[in-house]
Amino acid sequence: HDAWVLLQALGLRQSLWEKCGGKADRIKKQLASLKPEDLRKMREELVAGTKQLKFEQLAKKFLETGIDWFVEEMRPVDAEELHRERVKQLDDLSQAHQDAVE
Repeated sequence: HDAWVLLQALGLRQSLWEKCGGKADRIKKQLASLKPEDLRKMREELVAGTKQLKFEQLAKKFLETGIDWFVEEMRPVDAEELHRERVKQLDDLSQAHQDAVE
């Protein structure tokens, strides 16, 4: 259900309510029929659909559709790059401070 709702928020799926004609039993059947492979494909579609968005853009899309239960998550590779950038910024600031003091 969550993956479907997230895809819907990104405009990549129609709402389950509309797809199933507003019938709760049809929604349950639709969700129950999803197989692990379907969920994997939905996850891949989510990743592809959000790759070009900045966090603020993604958050806005989610919040506009009432989704407030997401969190920012960084992949380890992204975290390492961010750490390297921050270390360089710190080194640059330390050098600038040292130059100003001398």
